[in-house]
Amino acid sequence: MERSTNLINFVFEDLENCFNLTACTQKNTSGLPRFCPSPLAQKIIMKKLGYATNQNIESNFIVAVGVNNSPEDWATGELFEFLPKKTKQSLVNNRALLLIDQSLEGYHDDCIWSYLHEQCSCHDVKASNIIYVTGNLKADDQYEVWHKQNIYIEKINVVPFANFEDDIYRRAKTLHIDVSVGEHLKYKRKSNVVKDYNCMQKRQRNHRIWLYHELFKRRILNKGICSMNKFSKEPPMLEGHSLQGKSFKSCRKILPVRAYGKSNNKRSDRFYIDRIQKKLYLDTWVTVVSEASFADEDNTLFLSEKLFKPIACRHPFIVFGNRHSLTKLRSMGYKTFEGFIDESYDSLPTLERFSAVMESIEKIIAIKDKAAWFNQMKDILDHNYKTLQINSQSINPAFKRVEDIYGSKFL
Repeated sequence: MERSTNLINFVFEDLENCFNLTACTQKNTSGLPRFCPSPLAQKIIMKKLGYATNQNIESNFIVAVGVNNSPEDWATGELFEFLPKKTKQSLVNNRALLLIDQSLEGYHDDCIWSYLHEQCSCHDVKASNIIYVTGNLKADDQYEVWHKQNIYIEKINVVPFANFEDDIYRRAKTLHIDVSVGEHLKYKRKSNVVKDYNCMQKRQRNHRIWLYHELFKRRILNKGICSMNKFSKEPPMLEGHSLQGKSFKSCRKILPVRAYGKSNNKRSDRFYIDRIQKKLYLDTWVTVVSEASFADEDNTLFLSEKLFKPIACRHPFIVFGNRHSLTKLRSMGYKTFEGFIDESYDSLPTLERFSAVMESIEKIIAIKDKAAWFNQMKDILDHNYKTLQINSQSINPAFKRVEDIYGSKFL
């Protein structure tokens, strides 16, 4: 690609794989490498807003690296010691920026702010030379609060990024998935196997076990197409409350619950993240999106691939996820389903939100003419699909933010 001073210059030690900090062989508690390629950097390069070079460069640049899992897994020990000496010196001399990308996950802990500032202090790197990208879409506001309460003068750059929005649109396009509302209704009217909802759950998380247990307890598990893998006998906690009683023991006995009788543990995680099951949406009326986090104590707002898949398939949804997920989604240009789905759950605290989500599911199950209900949402479903397309093809706010940071430093 022809170089231009208007493009962001990314430097990689492993140019073929767009990978940095190759000297680090550490793995986190899940067995994944501590560092990985940066999704945001790769997308900026793919969108031709930046270009990639190797370490033999004299101009200003960004060194980008991705991190796996939560800050507790990767924000420990040394960070800068894994950089090549020349790169580290460029950071010290204000000729480079270090972009740390956690957009694959939304995990958050305020310890990340102290860790990054302390690493900068120890290595004479200005905090303003750090760009922290995260899937936690409220991280910038959280950092502002933290910074005001601490002694650090300079600020790091915090960039929230909904990484999976673009991924799912491109995947749907590759698979030629474009399900019209008409196709939905034609299929659903002819099929004898259409269920009220779908709820796909793979990784065991406490809030997901609570959701599965409640579906079982309310005797509506068989109303949906669901998946749930085996989990521990120990009742899971949710904000200080624990599941107890015979129903918890009983719901374990029928595990695993598998959608279409197929296991979701036979392939790599990447396979299931990328997979879009068109049949799942044709066979159901609404998607219950069981997000990666739910409780307010998680202190995050993360929108994963699970939410953008029903949007790509013109399917209505309930978000079993962080408080204000729908509010954030609307700020991104999408419409939600108030008037057709009770969305009062979005602003409620954890346990009240849990109960409200369950009530929303039951209200949909009780709808007698679901075809008419579904058809009335056509404008919303079409709008959301078009918004997914537009957002994927446009310059993402996160791209623009990195571009602005780079430009204010070097251009």
